[in-house]
Amino acid sequence: MKGLRVVISGGRVQEVGYRIHLLWLAESLGIERFQAANIEEGVEVLVAGSREQLDRFLSMVKAKKPPHAEVGEIRVEEYVGPIPTTEAYYRLLSLEQLAKIVNAGISLLEKQDRMLEKQDEMMSEIRMLRKDLREILDQRLARIEKDIERIKAKLGMI
Repeated sequence: MKGLRVVISGGRVQEVGYRIHLLWLAESLGIERFQAANIEEGVEVLVAGSREQLDRFLSMVKAKKPPHAEVGEIRVEEYVGPIPTTEAYYRLLSLEQLAKIVNAGISLLEKQDRMLEKQDEMMSEIRMLRKDLREILDQRLARIEKDIERIKAKLGMI
């Protein structure tokens, strides 16, 4: 079994689903040893399999990329060292993706809480304005009623 280290770099190779895409390619070829990680340079892939599997994997990596990825360079070198099973990597990646979903959900809940607090503040201000408006309207209505009484008195209607 031969191992390779593939580094994919470019304008945008992280946060575009590249590792999931690469895992799918490896799975479709029956590759049993696989790992992908975001590194400073881009995405690093460690993969081991038969010569035929690796050749097909590399050609697929060069031919296909996630829709929003911007690839500048794909470097390939031989790799000797431990590579986890594809299944183990799949479990790890699944947990990582679930953690991202949980964190995004928490962030959304925090934003929602802040929005609800602002909504409560606004409702309180509206209630105060309504109270102020009611007082003004009550005062005006009282003046209008007095004015009507005076007019009626002058007309002799009272």
